[in-house]
Amino acid sequence: MRERLSRKGFGEAAAEAAVDRLKRSGLLDDASLAGQLRRQAIEQKLLGMRGARLFLRRRGIAEEIIDGTLAYDEEQEAETARRLLQKRLRITGAPETPADKYRLYQFLARRGYISEIIRRVLREYDIGEEE
Repeated sequence: MRERLSRKGFGEAAAEAAVDRLKRSGLLDDASLAGQLRRQAIEQKLLGMRGARLFLRRRGIAEEIIDGTLAYDEEQEAETARRLLQKRLRITGAPETPADKYRLYQFLARRGYISEIIRRVLREYDIGEEE
């Protein structure tokens, strides 16, 4: 907030006073904002934990707050990956070629899912790797 106010032309003292006033009133709470952004990243955007971490980082949340907000839950991540895969399969249909399977794998990886979760979810949908 201080940086934004400085970029808008406010002096350092005015920016500091505004931030202090907002914190005292409860309107500027990074931990609360991080929790809201976490829910948005996971529940709405269906991002994996790495994707959620990047989303929070891009929104300017400090790394120590991100660490406190994002606790890894393998089952939750797998469930979110399943929801995203179901959504994608409704749009694209079942993969027919190895290249289609690879595209699905890459799609999930770009959303921040780890390879172990991706492989497990793809196997559940009988879209495993070719032997």
